[in-house]
Amino acid sequence: MCPVTSMVSVAMCDLLASARRCAFRVGGDRRDIMPPAMGQPITVVEKPTSNPGLARFELNRSLTGQGHEHYRSVDDVLDDRPVDELARRLFATGAVTEVHAIGSVVTVRLAPGATGEGLADVIRDLYIFYGPRPEGGTGEGTEAGGEPVAAGGVRPAEGDAPE
Repeated sequence: MCPVTSMVSVAMCDLLASARRCAFRVGGDRRDIMPPAMGQPITVVEKPTSNPGLARFELNRSLTGQGHEHYRSVDDVLDDRPVDELARRLFATGAVTEVHAIGSVVTVRLAPGATGEGLADVIRDLYIFYGPRPEGGTGEGTEAGGEPVAAGGVRPAEGDAPE
């Protein structure tokens, strides 16, 4: 039995009744929409360094526990932990030549001529799994056929995508 005291309750009742994963029925036209983003953003603060070739970021969560990870290239990324995925995404920007993470601090060596601009956004979106769907169904959050894509261009694992 579902109470219908709010729009959320109505949406949840419809969701349960239709047995569809990750879809919400909204409004009189009964269209399906996805929430704007799924996941939790990381709070990132860029800290100044005395070396202009380095960028240092402090996060609101630990990526490595008490250990540390050092990646000299994307070839050093061998696992699928969050810190490994973050290193892959940072290297993919082309602005990073090395990544070092210890606890909740990530330090990157910048490529010659590169700035740290945009790197905080890459870190912030590490745990955002589905970005908002822009008009037209392409871009961040979807591919050209409407396929959902995790933030950073990573496809969701089989069975994780909405049906």
